[in-house]
Amino acid sequence: MAEGLETHLFRITQEALNNIARHSGATAATVNLELSKNRLRLTVADNGHGLPDGYRQKNPSLGMVGMRARARQLNGELIVENGPEGGLRIHVDAPLQKAGLHLEQEDPTFVG
Repeated sequence: MAEGLETHLFRITQEALNNIARHSGATAATVNLELSKNRLRLTVADNGHGLPDGYRQKNPSLGMVGMRARARQLNGELIVENGPEGGLRIHVDAPLQKAGLHLEQEDPTFVG
């Protein structure tokens, strides 16, 4: 992955996990990164209490603002939503080509 892409994804994940530890009351969290030919999707989810309705619009935290800015740097978007069974889910969806990542088929026979 391109270095800038890795840094943005790492910092978004770091901030999301920090928020979970500080605010969510969660007992579990998951981090998932999905790559397809043209897109990436990072999801950080927890089983905490989530956010009250309208909270994101009224009180955007500095951490959320930073995560959103990093997602925009990848030409993507940050989606924050309460999970269907509680908790919070943060998704970053971004195009791979615009993010500067060019996936190549790895040669499984290469040993290095």
